[in-house]
Amino acid sequence: MDVSGFTKNVSYAFVAQVISLFASLVTSLVVPKVLDSEQFGFWQLFIFYSSYVGFFHFGLNDGVYLIKGGKTRDEIEHDEIKAQFFCGLVLETLIALVISLFAIAFCDEGNRVFVLCATAVYLVLKNSSDYFGYVFQATNETRLYSVFSIIDRICFLALLLVLICFNSPAFQPYVISYLFARTIGMIYSLIKAREYLNAPAIGVQKAIILAIDSIKVGIKLLLANLTSMLILGFGRFLVDEVWGIVTFGQLSLALSLVNFVLVFATQFAMVLFPALRQLKRRERLFVFTSIKDFLYIATPMLYLLYFPVFLLVRWWLPSYSDMAAYLGLLLPICVFDVKMNLLGATFLKVLRREGLLLVCNAICLALSMCLSIIGVYSLGDIVFVVIGMVICIVLRSVLADGMLSYLMDLPLFTIKQAVEICLTAAFMLAVTLMPLKQAFLIVLAFCLIYLLLSRKTLNRVFEIVSNQLLRKETSK
Repeated sequence: MDVSGFTKNVSYAFVAQVISLFASLVTSLVVPKVLDSEQFGFWQLFIFYSSYVGFFHFGLNDGVYLIKGGKTRDEIEHDEIKAQFFCGLVLETLIALVISLFAIAFCDEGNRVFVLCATAVYLVLKNSSDYFGYVFQATNETRLYSVFSIIDRICFLALLLVLICFNSPAFQPYVISYLFARTIGMIYSLIKAREYLNAPAIGVQKAIILAIDSIKVGIKLLLANLTSMLILGFGRFLVDEVWGIVTFGQLSLALSLVNFVLVFATQFAMVLFPALRQLKRRERLFVFTSIKDFLYIATPMLYLLYFPVFLLVRWWLPSYSDMAAYLGLLLPICVFDVKMNLLGATFLKVLRREGLLLVCNAICLALSMCLSIIGVYSLGDIVFVVIGMVICIVLRSVLADGMLSYLMDLPLFTIKQAVEICLTAAFMLAVTLMPLKQAFLIVLAFCLIYLLLSRKTLNRVFEIVSNQLLRKETSK
């Protein structure tokens, strides 16, 4: 592995996510102070819909990513990259037109029509810019993708702060700012991809054949990602349908706060994929076990962060008190989704086992749909829906870990995983049933016991980190 290049890519990704995190903090904690509950709900609805537009390339981007992953820019065919880009652009533009016409023809509420039309525009912008973002990731030029993200987030953050300063009461200007920022980021992406865009044309028929081949490869990963998002998304669709836009906004805000840590995991996984593709099996096994040990120690400590965050949110957003109650139940999603992003999804893609990833996500989606339907239509209890989401996310992480352990000849299930799940259950029970101070003491005690029981793993993590630091100093 090129340690220097890997470190540089991680540094760029880290900067991008710090900026993204700051923008998310402003969006999650300041925008609700400016917009009323209904307007904020529509803003969250746009963010929710826009998170699914990446699936309308039907696996084209994922296929290019998987096929070209691990190669350099000089090793891939520029004309083929260009041809598939324009195939995708035409397809996405047609889909965007269909969505817009559907919204205008069948939606009675003006705000929902605006949300759907804006989502259609974002569909074209995102998939066009992300296409070359996937190419950059595949060729280990992830710093270019990170710079694109930095430009996008800085533009949006600047416009967001202007809107907040002028106390803009409607959600539409925030959506327009979001689209404008993505447009600026897309322009940067196209500039950096001009080497591909300047390549000679290869003909429509050959371009379509190449695009179909990429879709065939990427469709499993696309469906795996879609089912992954729907594990949480299906319940949110039902919440919006049954309890309305205000309750949907409350739940979405809680999920956005939980997802703060996930943005770092996602970016690190993006850098990790092309580097792992270049490693031998033994080296991959070492990286897998090292990351697994580190996450086993680090991620459960996130439960202690719940208490200061809960107090901050309750003080800063008193009108969102229901959201603060959801926050404690949803926090385990952060812990187990971090593991899923860094270990499960990344290593299954590296091993080209997208089918297993799809099976894992599909099983958990089916369970999530059943629990959400029961919670919404039979029990009428949103807490049951939230707990069902968490159970499915935990199950998905355990299943993916078991699949990887089988492929790497490791134990399928360990006592450490059982202890981690017990800690999670203790946390959820404590924050649900006890006063805040007592819950904090209980969770703190469990975390200390957890670390005590995990001292061998903790020592191993310290040893690995120390060796890496020593090696870095020696290389200087």
